[in-house]
Amino acid sequence: GVLEVFREEDGIRRRLGYLRSGSFFGEMALVTRSPRFATVQALESSLVLCIPWNLLESMLGNDPALADELARYTRMRLLQNLLATSPLFRLLPKDAKLAVAAAFNPEFLQQGDIVVHEGKPSAGLYLVASGEVDIISGHGKERIFLARLNAGDVFGEISLIRESAATATVQVHSPTAVLLALHRETFQKLAVQFPDLLSHVYAVAVERSQTTERAKSEVSLPAEDLLV
Repeated sequence: GVLEVFREEDGIRRRLGYLRSGSFFGEMALVTRSPRFATVQALESSLVLCIPWNLLESMLGNDPALADELARYTRMRLLQNLLATSPLFRLLPKDAKLAVAAAFNPEFLQQGDIVVHEGKPSAGLYLVASGEVDIISGHGKERIFLARLNAGDVFGEISLIRESAATATVQVHSPTAVLLALHRETFQKLAVQFPDLLSHVYAVAVERSQTTERAKSEVSLPAEDLLV
C-alpha cells in the first residue's frame, strides 16, 4: 500500500513524504522518547506490520549493529523532515540543503538541560528536531521568559553571526528534546561555500535580536512609567 506522512501547524497541512512497501516508521518516537513528529495516514488499502516497543527494545539491546542502524536512520529521517519544514532550509538551493543538512549532528537532551548560556558564546547553530526549548534572559528572580521554540525552530544564530556572547539562555522545557547542532567552524566553512545560508541566518539573527530586545523592554518597564 501507500501511506502519507504529513504535519499540521496553525491549520496548514504540509506533506513530508510517502511510505511504500519496505518502508518503516515510528522509530523517531522510540529513539527520542518524544511525541510523534508527524501523522501517518493510509492513502489506500495497506498491510502494516507492527513490532511492539518492548520487543524492539529487547532486540536493540542484544544487537548493537541494529541499534546503530536505527540511530543512523532516525538521524536521516529527522534531517528529511527539517528540510521540508524549517524556514532555514526551505529557501536554500537543493545542493546547499543537502550539504548543510549532512553537517548537523544530533544531540539528545533531558528536561532542564542548558544548551546555550547567556553571556557565553554559543557553540554553533541549533535546530530543534523534536521537543521544546525555552529562551530565558537574566538570572534568579530577574529571569525573563522570552519565547518557547518547537520543532523546526533555530537558535544560537545571534552569537554565531556577531561572534559574541549569547544574549539569552536556552533551556530544554519538554521531558526530552532532540537538537541538531551545526558547530561554529563548520558553519563558517559552509557560509563561504553557500552565501545564501549566511544571509538566511543573518536575517533570523536580526529578527530574533529585535524580538528579544522588545520583550525585555516590555517586561522591565517600571510601573510608574505606564500611562493608565
